[in-house]
Amino acid sequence: MVRKIFLGTLLCCLFASNSFGQVLDDEMERPGDKVQAARVAYITRWLNLTTQESERFWPLYNEYEGEMEKIRTKYKPFKRPEDMTDAEAERLIVSRFEMEQELLALKREYFQKFKTAIPTRKILQFTIAEKEFRKELLRKMRENGPQRQGNGRRRN
Repeated sequence: MVRKIFLGTLLCCLFASNSFGQVLDDEMERPGDKVQAARVAYITRWLNLTTQESERFWPLYNEYEGEMEKIRTKYKPFKRPEDMTDAEAERLIVSRFEMEQELLALKREYFQKFKTAIPTRKILQFTIAEKEFRKELLRKMRENGPQRQGNGRRRN
């Protein structure tokens, strides 16, 4: 009898800890999701996007960001600069120029696509809204930083 109770309790604990672990894993998988959601809300308000504009713009913008990330990943160096020879450093600098050229071409392409989703004036305002969001985010991080980091150290 005691054996059955012990095994039952053990099984319940195992299942409960496994479920709890999955919840934590789901929350920890995408730590930037809250920031991304706040960014979308902030910029949508800043630009005063209508529902239709939002539905057309944000999927395009997410696609654009994905393409930008692919380009940046393609040119990511495999060594730290201090571990490179001069020839490797020069190749990296030249490849950065190529990366910037690809990113510029992508920006031009997506500017045309964005014009189909929102007015040109709002595209221009978007860059301002992004900068303002970053400033606001940094301000909040500075305010909350010492309490959330736990080690108490500040960077100046």
